[in-house]
Amino acid sequence: MSRRTPSPSDSTRTAPLAASTLPRPIGTSTRSRTTAPTGLVVMILLDTNYLIRALIAGTDEAARVSAWIDSGEDLCTASVSWYEFLCGPVDDEGIDLMRASTADRILPFTAAAAQESARLFNAVGRRRQLRVDAMIAATAIMAGARLATENADDFSAFVPEGLRLA
Repeated sequence: MSRRTPSPSDSTRTAPLAASTLPRPIGTSTRSRTTAPTGLVVMILLDTNYLIRALIAGTDEAARVSAWIDSGEDLCTASVSWYEFLCGPVDDEGIDLMRASTADRILPFTAAAAQESARLFNAVGRRRQLRVDAMIAATAIMAGARLATENADDFSAFVPEGLRLA
């Protein structure tokens, strides 16, 4: 389900993810990376609403993303969320900031992700409004990532199926 959140306007947007809070290059974090039992690096996957609202100064999402970056958390997003984000409105500066914030970790939607998405979709009752959410949830589950979303109600159906919310 495509979700629209308020878009940042030029008059209200600042760069909460200023150069001083941009993520360090991969592998230069001051803390050791946390790994899941699968051997994957534990990450936080940003849903579309986080990608959009992290660009708006004063929002909870901007504060959380900045805090996660400051604490050395690895951030990523699903290619489906990235697509929704790019549909905008968003400018090149916003795209660059979010690309840097995720260290360009945009996880692909693969055949295996499609299979997991279908499993999730069927497991939660085949509700059409959850199709895109199932794709995002599957990407997070397969990456061993926690999902950061302001639409927890939409994703709560996937928690019993293995989704972890941030």
